[in-house]
Amino acid sequence: DFYVGPVDPKISSTQLHVEPLAEFRRVVTARRGHPMLGAKSISDLADARWVRPTMTVRSTEVDIDRMVKEIGGQAPKIVMHANSTLASLVAQLGSDLLTIMPEVCLDSPLFGETLQAIPIREELPASPISLVRRHDMPLTPMAEHLADMLRRVAIQYEHKRRNEA
Repeated sequence: DFYVGPVDPKISSTQLHVEPLAEFRRVVTARRGHPMLGAKSISDLADARWVRPTMTVRSTEVDIDRMVKEIGGQAPKIVMHANSTLASLVAQLGSDLLTIMPEVCLDSPLFGETLQAIPIREELPASPISLVRRHDMPLTPMAEHLADMLRRVAIQYEHKRRNEA
């Protein structure tokens, strides 16, 4: 009925309705106890090895190289590609690999109990999340209810994020 996730901002279609929901702040993550948790700047992570999360939507692939360079760091040493956030988590738990993920992932017990954000001073670009559906097909009542719940969660997230800033 609909898709929720990152969408190429250049998407233009008369068949699709793209509804922005929220922008998830991204952070550099490492396993708890990682030797680089005290890093204060992206430049402090120059010798780190990274796992690159790869998403199925090629145009929204997390481009760690671009993000790191934009905030003043050196090109990261990518040593692994992961096809899912869970694969990134597993890779990080058994190694000293770093990655970039939405900060909201750390609110989940699975991630929050095993990973930490490295508190670098530079801010990474946010990950915009949208709800995408077809213009010509109304949502079923159940799908509309789920979409409404997702909208409410997105509003709560944005409100929480603004209050923490």
